[in-house]
Order: sequence, then C-alpha cells, then structure tokens
Amino acid sequence: MDYGEVKIGLMDSNVTKLKGGPLVFMGRLKEGMIDKGVYSEDNFNKWINLSFKKIPKEVLKRREDMEIIVRFDGIYNVSLVPNRIPKSLKSIWDRAFFIYINNKIVKNYKIADKIIYQSEFSKFHIEDLLLKRFKVDLGNKKTKIIYNGIDINRFKPEENLKNTSNFPNILVSHRMVPYKRAHQIPQIVSKLRNYYPNLKVHVVGNGVKNPLYFNESSLDYFKKQVKALGLDENFCFYGYVEPNNLPKVYNSCDFMLNLSYADPCPNVVIEAMACGLPVIAPNSGGIPELIGTSELLVNEEIDLVKFYPMFCYEDLPKIESDKYVEKILQVLEKLQFYSQYCRERAVKNFDINNIIEEYISFACE
Repeated sequence: MDYGEVKIGLMDSNVTKLKGGPLVFMGRLKEGMIDKGVYSEDNFNKWINLSFKKIPKEVLKRREDMEIIVRFDGIYNVSLVPNRIPKSLKSIWDRAFFIYINNKIVKNYKIADKIIYQSEFSKFHIEDLLLKRFKVDLGNKKTKIIYNGIDINRFKPEENLKNTSNFPNILVSHRMVPYKRAHQIPQIVSKLRNYYPNLKVHVVGNGVKNPLYFNESSLDYFKKQVKALGLDENFCFYGYVEPNNLPKVYNSCDFMLNLSYADPCPNVVIEAMACGLPVIAPNSGGIPELIGTSELLVNEEIDLVKFYPMFCYEDLPKIESDKYVEKILQVLEKLQFYSQYCRERAVKNFDINNIIEEYISFACE
C-alpha cells in the first residue's frame, strides 16, 4: 500500500519512560511501522502520543506542520471522577495521583487532532465520564477504536509443553499492580484444589512497590496470601519473563485466570488467546470485548462509576471465589473447544499486521 508522504513519529521508550503493556505494544507498533517504511524519529508529519504522558515540547513546537494523534492507553481510575474519591487517609495518595493523571489526559485530549481508543470500555470512560466531568466539548475530532495486536505466528499453540501431572496448569501474567487482584487468586485455588489437588498456578510478572504498605512489593504480598492458605506447592513464580520466552510459558498452561476488572485492552489476554488458552475473567472492563463470549466470563456486580483505588487491597472489589471455581470447572469440561475458539478469534481480530495497517490508515485520513 502506498502511504504517500506520511511519516509517523511514536512515543516510545526513547522518548519517555514506559513500562508494562504500553512499553510492549508501542515497541510492536514501532517495529511494524519501520517495516512498512512510515516510521521516522525526527522528520515526521504525524505524531502518536500516549494519553498519560506529556506531548514532547519538540512536537508542540511543530504543531502547525503536523497532526497529533493521542492513544488512550490505560485507565488510571475506574470512575475517573475526582470528586467521587473518598477523603480517607488511605486515599490521599490515590486522590492526588488520579487528579494529576486526569488533568494530563484532559489536556492531551484538547490538543489532539485525532483520538484512538483501545476499546469501547475506554471510549465510554473517557468521553462519558472524564470529559463530561471536566465539561470538555468533544467537538468533531476523529476517533477510532483499535484494539492491541500481537504476532500470531510467534504467539501460537505448541504441543507437548504441558505437564499433565499438574492439570490444570493455570496462567497468571501481568505486573502485579494491586487493582489487578492477583492476591485474591489463592482464595479460588484453595477451593479448586478440592477437585484438582495437583494443579499448578504459573505466575509471570514482577510486583510494584505499594506506597500504602510501606513500599512492600505487591508480589511479596501475593506470596503471603499463598503461604497463609498453605498453597506453596501449587504456585510457581517466574518473575519477569523476556517477551521471546513468553510463548513457551503460555503453552505450558491450560488456561489463563485474569481478575482485573478495569483493563481497557490487556496485551496478555490477547497473547494467551493466540496461544490457544481460554481466558477466564470478570465481565467488566475491556476484556469481554476481547474474549467475545460470556461463556468465559464471571458475573461480578462491580459498580464501575464508583471509586476504587489502585493500591489499597482492602477497598478493592472482593471476588466470589465459588463463582470462579464453577466457571473454571465448566470451561475444563470443554477445554479443547474453548482453546480452538480463542486461537481463531485472536487470529481473526488481533493480528499485529492488521492492527498496524489500521493505525497507519487512520493517521492518513
């Protein structure tokens, strides 16, 4: 495809410090745009910025000569409505952080010529909650929903990597930020072990320092919950795993368990699906849009307009572990069917080559 004179600059790890999902996806986007000959580090006429990062001064100086596209990456408070945050001692840090981030997001929205959302969920929370709260005129900005993408030829099913003696092998993969609720997984495993005593949970990802708990690592907190329930033999912690090694770890598992209730479009869910892993998750956030069927979702009555903190374990929504156990047992009965379904859906909807084409096409409009 001929892209004419379009050259695109990206906010990547060379421009600003990125972590987790944003770092991974922007790296994939950059690699693909280099291959298609549209990427430029300095001579660009389109710029893609992340919503929670300042637009570089060098870009703003050239404002009249280019288009700025803001990609809304992540939701840093489920409600995004600062005046709904309770004024308790434990919420002071969260309150200050969210107000700071929200103001930055609003500022970037106003500057942007075009907007990319990661999911319908992300679009709703930005436009219907945050921007209305700040009385921002949505105007006639061009917007588009573009999901994240992965290399479906690298993330693909591989046979004979599973240890059948530990069936089922359960994958948990993401940074252990408290609001993803990984620390509640031991409650599920404790009950599921009554049906599968040799099950194994494979945990991929590092912890973060929790400012509300004397900077204790969230991964260490997770491990404490495992130990308290006597589940040490059922958990294996890998820490950070290099991206090139992720497919091997994924393919050693039978399904993914993800308790995050507000993620707009997590890379790990798409990666797992591409490897043929069914993903069991709550019916909130952007994950249901990725999975595409309620048969893998657990119904949680979570009020997403209510404030939930990022770091206070006690104030996060509590899971009903029996519901998750019931769902897992149902999925395991039709594991091959759901495995094939997830692989086919990932190939059809999340091929990184198609996603990059969508980005470029939108930039060229």
